[in-house]
Amino acid sequence: MNGLFQLMAIALICFGCASPVRPDSRCETVDYIQVSQNSHQRLADEMGTTRTRHAEGYRTSDDYLDEMDAVLRHDVLGVWFPRSVDKESGGFYSNFARDWQPARSDGKFSVFQGRMTWVAARIVIARPDLKDRFLPIIDHGMKYLSEVLWDKQHGGFFWGLDDTGKIAPQFTDGKDLYGMSFGLYGAAAAYQ
Repeated sequence: MNGLFQLMAIALICFGCASPVRPDSRCETVDYIQVSQNSHQRLADEMGTTRTRHAEGYRTSDDYLDEMDAVLRHDVLGVWFPRSVDKESGGFYSNFARDWQPARSDGKFSVFQGRMTWVAARIVIARPDLKDRFLPIIDHGMKYLSEVLWDKQHGGFFWGLDDTGKIAPQFTDGKDLYGMSFGLYGAAAAYQ
């Protein structure tokens, strides 16, 4: 379960909420990805030997950690990847219908494209055992960031393009520092 907490943080940040916040703190993003490699043991130590009574018997903290790992792999990563990979137009789909088929979208934005590239890269860093599965996804994301979203004439990542990678009237050829930071964020993680 090495890297479980890094994967959980990736899921929270990317699919749950963009900024995990503690109730007693100011609104600031916490970099849960930097959790040490021994966080599994530390959490188990904090949970102590407390056991919870369930219909099937007693469960240990390791049982919960195994269950969280399985849920994360199956219900989060297993759902989003590779479904989110747009093999026709490049980049990643961001909108899905209830049956997980791609749904109509307002376009592809640098924030989401950079974030999904970052997610795949962080998964490889946190879980080298998933490298073969996620390296092609990282390459796919980097190709879209560098060949489609990147403005080859003036530099910078476009804020948003239509689903086919063309400049859409509602976005013009504008750029936004927030969007560019996510493109860089994804590219930096992919480089690691």
